[in-house]
Parts: sequence; C-alpha cells; structure tokens
Amino acid sequence: MERSTIHKLADLARLELSPELENRLADDLEKLLGLVSELQQVDVSGVLPMAHPQAERATLRSDIVTETDRVDALERLAPDMSQGLFRVPKVIE
Repeated sequence: MERSTIHKLADLARLELSPELENRLADDLEKLLGLVSELQQVDVSGVLPMAHPQAERATLRSDIVTETDRVDALERLAPDMSQGLFRVPKVIE
C-alpha cells in the first residue's frame, strides 16, 4: 500500500502515526486487502443468502399482558401532569 494512502487515511481518522506504526499499519492493511481479494474469488453462486450463520429460529413468547394498569399510581407520584402527560421543566432556551 502506498504511503500517500496511509497518510490520507491517517489524516481522515485524525491520527498521528509514527514511522514504525505507519509501516505496521501498511503491512496489516496489505494483508487485509489480500484476504478480501481471496474472498472475492470464491464461487458463491449456489449459496443461499442468510441473515444468521446458524439455522436457529428465535423463540418467541406469547403476547400476553402481564402487568396491570398503573397510570393512576404513577400520576400521583409525578410533580406536574397535564392531560395525562408528564410535564418537565424547560432545559433548552
């Protein structure tokens, strides 16, 4: 990888790189791009797309109401209510 590319990436990321770290980063990026190049050559024409690597289904719970209506109790605790809404002090001018 060219040093100008490394400098551009470091500048975009607001990084200051020492020459030693710059060399390590260049080597690591070359290896990473080589791996991506290898993966792009793999034939995946018979592979179905999937959302998850495991074929498990999510266990869903029943949609049953388990809590009682506590609106009245919560409204009594609130310092200021208006038309069923909690009123809070203005914090932004």
